[in-house]
Amino acid sequence: FSKGYEYIRRCISDGRFGKLLSLSAYREGKSPTWSVGNWLHNTALSGGVVRDLHIHDTDRIIGWLGEPKSVYTTGSYVVCRTVYDYGTNLSVSASASWRDIKSFPSESGYDALFEHASVRECNYKVTVYTDDESFDPFEREAFSEFFSGSIYENEIKYFFIFIL
Repeated sequence: FSKGYEYIRRCISDGRFGKLLSLSAYREGKSPTWSVGNWLHNTALSGGVVRDLHIHDTDRIIGWLGEPKSVYTTGSYVVCRTVYDYGTNLSVSASASWRDIKSFPSESGYDALFEHASVRECNYKVTVYTDDESFDPFEREAFSEFFSGSIYENEIKYFFIFIL
């Protein structure tokens, strides 16, 4: 329900920048201390960073590229990295982490390398880089009404219109 998600999906499906060569996603932030009884740090209850943060990028990658042939994840309940195998000539990975540094900002995004451009998202701001220019694709591309508010507002709007 974000323009950044929809934009990269369009780029992959219509091939506007050529073939996708590499895609990496990330999601990181300070360690959650707000859960009652600190249950997020009890991996038996929460699954740690894999289920709290990393699952969102796994969902995005499968939404964009389909189900991979295989996956390999390494790390711990506070930091992890996954490699998704889609066959030859395509590198796909995602990482997530909780940091025990109170001033550390929460960030998420992706970096997609195509044959003729790079597309980067950081905290919902997307920039396209080509040989000729860099630009904000949201200024050039039309999106449906489901991308007019925050991602949470967009999701709720979709739910009420199409699900109920």
